Amino acid sequence: MGIIREFSLTENVILKSHSSQEFSRWISLKGKQIKSHAAEVIKDFDERTPSVDVIVSTLSGGNIQKLIRARELSSEPKHLLTAQPTRGVDIGASEYIHKRIVQIRNLGVPVLLISENFDIIISMADRIMVLYEGRVQGIVPPHNTGRKGRSHDDS
Repeated sequence: MGIIREFSLTENVILKSHSSQEFSRWISLKGKQIKSHAAEVIKDFDERTPSVDVIVSTLSGGNIQKLIRARELSSEPKHLLTAQPTRGVDIGASEYIHKRIVQIRNLGVPVLLISENFDIIISMADRIMVLYEGRVQGIVPPHNTGRKGRSHDDS
């Protein structure tokens, strides 16, 4: 699932980065920085929660999905592999997730996006690899598909 249901939203946001210098010094955690970071991530992803201290198991399934995406997309990845990144989230979160993926790509981070939604692939991809029954059928730029997707640039 990508979360620990018994932990707070704040604790789940820093699961992967709790030992970074930003959030810890020696063996103690920097509570103010952690809560501030969690509040920023929650605001950016429009997480519906009364507090950063709420226990994750009390959140809806969609908000848990948003929490996972928020943590991963806010962690300055060196590369990003994502499959169906907007499954289970609302339209607003979906648009924000697409925007963040494009921002990450524009920073030079390699992104591999796996999706069944052809319009999303066309709008976000630099190249498209088509697989059928486990075999590569071709690799083409999106403008060679004969279809136009939505624009997801960062302008």
